[in-house]
Amino acid sequence: MSINLDDFKKEFVEEARDHINTLNNYVIKLEDGDKKSIDEIFRAAHTLKGMAGTLGYGNLQKEAHELEDLFDDIKEGKQKITPELIDRILKSIDLIERIVNRIDKEDIDIIDEEDKEIPKDSINNRLNIKIVLTEDCALKSVRAYLVLETLKDVAKIIKTIPSEEDLEDDNFGREFSIIVETDKDDEEISALLKRIGEIEKIEIRKN
Repeated sequence: MSINLDDFKKEFVEEARDHINTLNNYVIKLEDGDKKSIDEIFRAAHTLKGMAGTLGYGNLQKEAHELEDLFDDIKEGKQKITPELIDRILKSIDLIERIVNRIDKEDIDIIDEEDKEIPKDSINNRLNIKIVLTEDCALKSVRAYLVLETLKDVAKIIKTIPSEEDLEDDNFGREFSIIVETDKDDEEISALLKRIGEIEKIEIRKN
């Protein structure tokens, strides 16, 4: 019986992206010290590491292993969760995602040196914007849409956590994050977003 390696790769990429979605969906809850988030991220990183090792994707295995080790330290209380650590985790997940995309397109997981740094515009700020909706918010997807449309007028959307599709489908809790590049400062962005109703809290930090 012949083995179709393309089918294996396709299945690997699909499953890897599912785990990346898990990483993204839980990372925004970390600052609240949610133990479930820590466990879920550790488990997803561990699984990614094992999958990559099985198929010989050494660089992906290394990056997932480093993320797993970091969360092992968090679980054991050796590492405190800080905004700086969240940024480090987001960059690690972003790199893992780009490696998986390269495997999908080229079947290699080589990381160029420039890939290790997320490209940044020298003029623009890269901001991580965390939105917490009110508990009684009835139409979360509508509020998320309004936030995105407001930001698109003044910024370039780099990434949403969870994905835009999940935001549109109401497949998230009360919190979501958006990474943007903009020439506006924190106060200007915050002032624009405060015009949108049913937002309980806005947190903005440089990414």
